[in-house]
Amino acid sequence: MRLGIVAQDKEGMVGVDDRYMMFGNLFGEVNIISPDTQPEFMQALDGIILPGGSDVDSRRYGQKPAAFTQKPNTFLEYFDAENLPNLIGKVPLIGICRGIQTINVALGGTLNQHIYWHSYSKEDDDLVHDVQDSSTGEKFGTNSFHHQAIELVAPSLTVLATVGKGKHSFVEAVGSEELRIFAVQWHPERCMDEWSITKICNLLGIPERTIK
Repeated sequence: MRLGIVAQDKEGMVGVDDRYMMFGNLFGEVNIISPDTQPEFMQALDGIILPGGSDVDSRRYGQKPAAFTQKPNTFLEYFDAENLPNLIGKVPLIGICRGIQTINVALGGTLNQHIYWHSYSKEDDDLVHDVQDSSTGEKFGTNSFHHQAIELVAPSLTVLATVGKGKHSFVEAVGSEELRIFAVQWHPERCMDEWSITKICNLLGIPERTIK
């Protein structure tokens, strides 16, 4: 099982956070995807992780940048423009934080550019809120390190989990069996939640496992 993780430039370095590398190694061999990675190599992978990072360029979903919107990441935006459209439906995609947002935008959805009064974790395993499985009603704790979220869900995606109620309800996970997509708004590579790990195993077609 070969997985790819998209690299980005951050704090004077280019690469992938070691937490993503360790998380990816739970499922297979990890390969770093850079702007020089050939399309043929990416399309031959068994899955690609789209990591967290800076905000998605608001122009991609037809909006002006808002007051709290951060500067987009050059590496991630390049991947999203040049490679992501050609990978959707061909390679299983795992979106994390920014990853869920850019997948939604690529498929025609939009984003809420800033969420006010949303819980924010101080540590990796700081489970600040419960999300609810949209099918079973099961609730479980997750961390939260984002200030944006899905607003309009792309037509081809199904909501898998949410947090909150009424006008304070937000999408926390989406998926598509047809397009082979699973994406979450929190960071499973930091809190290692069983729900995400099971969903990713199912997406990749490997035996389910529980990480203690």
